[in-house]
Order: sequence, then structure tokens, then C-alpha cells
Amino acid sequence: RRMGTVALLGQAKREGMIAFAGYPLVVEERLVGVVGMFARRPLDTATLEVISTVAGQIAAGIERDRVVAERKVAEESLHRREEQTRDAIERLNLALKASGTGIWTWDAVNDVVVWDERTYELFGLSPGDFGGTFQDYLALIHPDDLESALGAIQRCTPEQPEYSDSSRVIWPDGSIHHIDGGGRAFFEAD
Repeated sequence: RRMGTVALLGQAKREGMIAFAGYPLVVEERLVGVVGMFARRPLDTATLEVISTVAGQIAAGIERDRVVAERKVAEESLHRREEQTRDAIERLNLALKASGTGIWTWDAVNDVVVWDERTYELFGLSPGDFGGTFQDYLALIHPDDLESALGAIQRCTPEQPEYSDSSRVIWPDGSIHHIDGGGRAFFEAD
């Protein structure tokens, strides 16, 4: 049962307690509590050292419980964010499929172009039919549209990173198809 300070002191006096020792429970310079002990006889140094050690262990236990509780909250938050991310990806994939939109990236530093499945379809290719470089991409653009397609990307700057272009692409069977493209360039700090 919990008692107020005055009631606790009165109870200690009635029980014949003549000594008291209190130790702060400190974790990383933060006071997290106090442990106290009443005794019917004076407390010797060995007893005070034991109380100090016990106080340190209690403080460590309080800190451990705090860390576990914080970790649990962080894990629950991460789990919620992962679910939200999965849901967003699922909605994005449904929208991309419904609109017939493909997604591709170009790592200009390493000259690696990565296409999703729909982009291969838009270019009339299968995954093994595309070399995966920017030159391989440009080779698919109709020669009359090449300057425009390349210029749209080259005009991107950190201040104006978006681009759009309409081009014709030549499929392996020789047929010509129109593609509207758009995107955003990302620039490194240097």
C-alpha cells in the first residue's frame, strides 16, 4: 500500500526505526527514482554499500524497462510504416497497370538503365532483349525524334529537374509506336 511521506515517517517512528538511508536512482545523469531504507539500529558502512549497489541495480532495471518499452513503440511504429508502404506500393502498381505506364531509372554515373515489366512491353521487347545502357535506350528511339528525346533529358538542371517528351520508338518488328515520357532527374550534391 502507498503511504505519504508524513504517514511513512510516523509509521517508522512507531515501529522503532531510528535510521534511514536514501539513495537516488540515477541513469545517465537522470534521476529516475529513490530507494530508501529504515532500520531499528544505525546503518553501518557495509549495509550502506549494499544499499548503494542495490540502488544501482534497480536503476539499471528501470532503464532496461524504459528501453524495452521504447523499442516496442519503435517496432510498432515501424510495422505500421511498413504496412503503409506495402499498401502504397500496391495502389501504385494498380494505377500503373490501369494506365499502361512503365517505370524506368537511369543511373547516369554508372550508365545503368533499369526497366519495369511494362516498359519492356512499351518498347516491344523482352527483358533479355535490352542491353541496359542509355545508348541502348537511345537506339530504340526513331532517328527523327532522337534529338528531341535526348534534349529533354539534357535540359534537366537541379533548378528544373522535370522533363517530358513525346517520341516514336521502333520495335524489333519494324513497327513504329508513340510513347509519351516524363520524369525527374536527381542530382548529387557535388
